[in-house]
Amino acid sequence: MKRLQMMMEIAIFASLGVVFDLLIPFKMPQGGSISLAMLPIFVMAFRHGVIGGVVTGALVGTIQLMFAPQVLTIVQPLLDYTIAYGVVGLSGLFARQVRQTAR
Repeated sequence: MKRLQMMMEIAIFASLGVVFDLLIPFKMPQGGSISLAMLPIFVMAFRHGVIGGVVTGALVGTIQLMFAPQVLTIVQPLLDYTIAYGVVGLSGLFARQVRQTAR
């Protein structure tokens, strides 16, 4: 039951990450933008650890690849989307320290 709940939370938070990525509050003149897409990944990483965070991040990156990707080389989509957001999920490594500090 706990595994099913984690998978459902991953799906929900990944979809929230994609929606947050579509809502761009600020675009920079030289390119790039500020996005809130990483917030759901951080939440999953702190709730379920590294595994939940990395899976959520990789899923967000892969789904973003489907919406208007900017692909220049063959390896670049994997590095810019899937792996980059998956690495954000590594913030779950610090979840225990943050919980102890917050007490």
